[in-house]
Amino acid sequence: MQRSKALNTPADWLVRARHNRKLSADETLWDSVDKQEVMSRVSFIKPRKKGEKSRQVQQEIKVLRCTFPVKGKEGIEVTLVQAKEINPPKGTKAT
Repeated sequence: MQRSKALNTPADWLVRARHNRKLSADETLWDSVDKQEVMSRVSFIKPRKKGEKSRQVQQEIKVLRCTFPVKGKEGIEVTLVQAKEINPPKGTKAT
């Protein structure tokens, strides 16, 4: 990603984030994206899985442009797109 920036050639990556990274001393990734306005809402049918029925899912879409710090180097600018289920049924894992 740093090399693509140096060459002024965008690199497209899809990364599933698991950790709430620090963006600065007092700012974290999840808190920052949670503050963003909802850009869109989507609805779809989640197919059934073993032990689960199919169900309707509604997600809110938020977008955040931010810079991931890199120790000793210039940070990496990324665009985060969050699709988060709203009101999942009790006892189910949000999609």
